[in-house]
Amino acid sequence: MLCDKGCERVCAEALREDVRKGGGWLGCALDCAKGYKGGGAMDLQQRTSVYNVHKVVQTRKGSMLLALAMLYPFGVLLGGVLLWDYLSPNDLLGNYPPLIIVGTGLAFGFLVSLLYLPLAIANTLTARLNDGIPLVDEHWVLLGYCAYTGECLTYAEFN
Repeated sequence: MLCDKGCERVCAEALREDVRKGGGWLGCALDCAKGYKGGGAMDLQQRTSVYNVHKVVQTRKGSMLLALAMLYPFGVLLGGVLLWDYLSPNDLLGNYPPLIIVGTGLAFGFLVSLLYLPLAIANTLTARLNDGIPLVDEHWVLLGYCAYTGECLTYAEFN
């Protein structure tokens, strides 16, 4: 066997727990088969979160696919920010990581920033057409991104 005895013991306990009340032992068994010796808190938290969502979906007679579809807007937001960074001549994540994190965090709370991202991406594309000079300086576009998402969030909170 590729893994240590501790992993086998944990998987056996998870299997017994699964038989008793239903649980997620399959991921543990797969990790054990791959020789994974870790089992950090993040791993456990992810499995627990997915398992809890699965229990709620089963209780409500819903679809796990629809539950996972709720992650789609977050994926679009993250993809848009990464595309903006990739196209940017200024390396936004390298030069302004706090602003990217704050703006994206505010945007995640209220996903209207998906309206702002095409403008930011269009600004970076103009930089590619104009020999590296964007229409509006990227620093100001990034500050506008943070201000816009913050304002949308506060507007939604107080109205």
